[in-house]
Amino acid sequence: MDTLHSRSRRLALRTAASIALALAALCACAIGLSASTEAKRPLMRFPDVHGNTIVFVYGEDIWSVPADGGIAARLTVNDGEERFPKFSPDGSLIAFTGEYDGNSDVYVMDAYGGNITRVTWHPGYDEVVGWHPSKNKILFSSGRKSFNRFTRLFLISPDGTGLEELPLHEACQGSYSPDGTHIAYNRVSREFRTWKRYKGGLAQDIYLYDFASQKDKQITDFDGTDRVPMWIGDKIYFSSDRDRVLNIYEYDTKTEAVRQITKHTEYDVRRPSMGGSEIVYELGGSLWLLDTATGEYKQVPVDIRSDAPEARPYRTNVKEFITGIDCSPSGKRALVVARGEVFTVPEKDGPTRNLTKDSGAREKDAVWSPDGSTIAYLSDKSGEYEIYLVDPEGNEQAVRLTRHKDGYRHALTWSPDGKRIAFADQTLRCYYLNVETKTITAVDKAEYEDVDVSIDLKPISDFAWSPDSRYLAYSKMGADLVYQIYVYSLEHGTSRCVSGGIFNDLGPVFSRDGKHLFFISNRRFDPVFCDFEWEMVYKKIAGIYCVTLAKDGEPLLPPKSDEETIGEDAAAGAKDETAGKDKKDRVAVSIDFDGIAERIEHLPLSRGNYRELAANDKGIFYLNKDEGDFNRFEFRNPGPMDLYRFSFEDRKEELVIKAIDGYKLSADGTKIVYAKGDAVGIIDATASNSDGSELDLSNLEMVLDPQAEWLQIFNEAWRMERDYYYEPNMHGIDWNAIKEKYGRLMPYASCRQDVVYIVGELIGELNTSHTYVFGGDIRREAENVNVGMLGADWEVDETSNRYRFSNILRVPDWTDEAIPPLLRPGIDV
Repeated sequence: MDTLHSRSRRLALRTAASIALALAALCACAIGLSASTEAKRPLMRFPDVHGNTIVFVYGEDIWSVPADGGIAARLTVNDGEERFPKFSPDGSLIAFTGEYDGNSDVYVMDAYGGNITRVTWHPGYDEVVGWHPSKNKILFSSGRKSFNRFTRLFLISPDGTGLEELPLHEACQGSYSPDGTHIAYNRVSREFRTWKRYKGGLAQDIYLYDFASQKDKQITDFDGTDRVPMWIGDKIYFSSDRDRVLNIYEYDTKTEAVRQITKHTEYDVRRPSMGGSEIVYELGGSLWLLDTATGEYKQVPVDIRSDAPEARPYRTNVKEFITGIDCSPSGKRALVVARGEVFTVPEKDGPTRNLTKDSGAREKDAVWSPDGSTIAYLSDKSGEYEIYLVDPEGNEQAVRLTRHKDGYRHALTWSPDGKRIAFADQTLRCYYLNVETKTITAVDKAEYEDVDVSIDLKPISDFAWSPDSRYLAYSKMGADLVYQIYVYSLEHGTSRCVSGGIFNDLGPVFSRDGKHLFFISNRRFDPVFCDFEWEMVYKKIAGIYCVTLAKDGEPLLPPKSDEETIGEDAAAGAKDETAGKDKKDRVAVSIDFDGIAERIEHLPLSRGNYRELAANDKGIFYLNKDEGDFNRFEFRNPGPMDLYRFSFEDRKEELVIKAIDGYKLSADGTKIVYAKGDAVGIIDATASNSDGSELDLSNLEMVLDPQAEWLQIFNEAWRMERDYYYEPNMHGIDWNAIKEKYGRLMPYASCRQDVVYIVGELIGELNTSHTYVFGGDIRREAENVNVGMLGADWEVDETSNRYRFSNILRVPDWTDEAIPPLLRPGIDV
């Protein structure tokens, strides 16, 4: 099989680190803009205002600027994230959430960025919300005393004393009445979820709590979003998407009337924050200021005259971002795809070559031609994934072979004669491309598919060529949701099922002599009772099987019998052995489809979890692993697996190398290239229990242009939704217009977090919950520092002014082997 073996499961999207998600590219003109045609401005987030000063976050640092606009001044310079700055009521202090000491805690500084002091010390995430109007205490949300997904509100003094838990069982955002007797708050936090126009069970409403009467009431009942309350005078302002775009609304506490204040129609009002009678908010990455006394609002012009270090091009080694491997026909060089670039690396001597050198495009699925003359790969440099050919020595310009209007393509596989390349696309079809004529022929289409698997593993993707390049074998799910093996004839343009049973059959590969077809099948049933519940479970149900293609063909493993060969038979045998040296050039595959499923034999191997077959003249190679979740849907990554070889001659299994993430067999069958963690190695195909032979990846370097890569990521995310979204009409929105709308923000991104935000806004327009973006290469990242927990709650004894344990956790979690520290033997608390 010529797709990267199990590594594709573990390393998909790793160049973006995972989103899980993959990378793709368009130049700035492809989204209808360029940095030269639009004034450069910063992308600003999390603002707050006091008097004539606005603070905000740019590049994950906190800055300040006059409320009328002007040149911004940087207040923080830490490598970690600083967010949610909030002025104290007198404007002398700014509380914020920072990572100065390796954990997201509450910090406080003066209004000029000096005297930064840590306030909280909990290992959880503490998010600054605001200040109490008269207590001089910081209001923050934390999950420290809540179960998963929910938070509560707390107050704490700037010096870290006087921690108070508000009597609200579930709360995230909140704003006190001017006299501090009431608080308006949200119970549910959804500000970081990419759920636009959401009306489900986690829809946000605003509640009002009276501290004196200890009574709580709901004051908004819109079935969409009402969030981030801000109490100014007798009015509570909040953001709501009642007109399908988040705008600021006003709730009158006396009349209970609700009135819309802002009238934005393009971008959502994000992260509004009050100061006096003014509200500052984000709008498409810019800052706007609302005067609640007059109802007027305007954009604040901000100029940042500082370098954006995370946006600067730099040289970097990319061995931690390897997503694909292959090797030259003889195994003298490895082909490595890393961070969207195609490299060749020598087995021992010679230079490492970067063949693509383009941060603004993603190259993937690179495969070396069987004769070694060229390398095929997929690239989105044109705006869509196309097949290109490049000279292995990098001396010639890459040649584009295809011209598609849309779609995601994957799983490139050369035919042995080097004349065709098979590939798959997002429509669940398999094709082959004639390299000379550039014509594309459709082979087959899967009408059914797995769920929750990598897009590179979706059908039809496990195809394999016959040695004479006249047939393609592959697996496909039928209406009964069972996978079967099919063989397509290029001569006749037809496809026939060759396994035809009731079992899941997958991963076919032809023998080198073209007489047999190997495949994996889940048909080794030996149910056992679950160790926890009284039910049957099936583990290690796979075996490796072989079908004899010709009706009069010999089985792969005929019955053994010791017989004497004499006379002319011996001479004929010697002659056949000599002639067999060049049999590869004379292979002509003959398949008799009638009764073919009756010619299946099994290899004498124990039940296992087999995956990823490859064959040479001497045997068949496969991955196996004793433990893990193995089924046809592969919804959980099995992790590293061991590579084995089964010998046709002595019919024995032998371990080749342990714990690898994927492998490829060279075209001549003599070498194996493997991936293991961040390492790539080449070993002989005859190796046994090898310790591996790692290649020198110290020169696996590229010049990375972050802004070009960020634009590629944005366009890739847009295309992924276009090509794979479940509803063809994209929920009725103009997906091209949405791309242009948020693409205009991409030149303003200063760090990878900005890209996550913009892509999140993009996919949020689909109104589909649980569609997220995360991860990425963050260069200015705080070093993580763990904070220990005693497994106890504490309180302050006002009489003695000492800390006192109020509750000690005494129930261990044996699943994670977590034992409360104060419960351990020898400790008596």
